[in-house]
Amino acid sequence: MQSFGIKSIMLQGGDDYAFPIIDLLQIIRLLKTETSLHIMLCLGERKYSDVEKMRRAGADMYILKLETMNPALYATLRPLKRFQERLGLLLFLKVLGYEVSSGFIVGLP
Repeated sequence: MQSFGIKSIMLQGGDDYAFPIIDLLQIIRLLKTETSLHIMLCLGERKYSDVEKMRRAGADMYILKLETMNPALYATLRPLKRFQERLGLLLFLKVLGYEVSSGFIVGLP
């Protein structure tokens, strides 16, 4: 991949949790050992233990959208999720050493 100028790869699944963590770990380890690519993940709100395992397996970056900084509006957009939990996960990702990307939906308060 490097010969083509590609430096990173993203594994994206959003909030679809059907793909088992054991398989994700295997893919991340394989990519890390077989390539020199930076591995970005966009896999939604995962358990703390899972994001820690993926970091140890070699993932470098995590993208997790926050939608809005307004907790009440967040509750209407994601009624099954809690604002503080998502914010906490973003902070935990940073503590683990991930390069973290996030953002808001344009037009929301």
